Amino acid sequence: VTYAGTWEEIVLQMKMDDRHWSEVSLIDYMEQVARKRRAETGVIIPATDAEAFVRGSALAGLLRILR
Repeated sequence: VTYAGTWEEIVLQMKMDDRHWSEVSLIDYMEQVARKRRAETGVIIPATDAEAFVRGSALAGLLRILR
């Protein structure tokens, strides 16, 4: 899957791709996913804003940033 747009638009697209998260706010999505991924990988993913969340997810090896 490839996402494009602003950092917020990218995270929103990620959230909407998973029906489990579609009803929660964007910040709740980032916080809950960051907590889950930390438990899985041991890597802390910031949930303070969309850019930090995407970059942290990339550093954890969960996605790649192409540009």
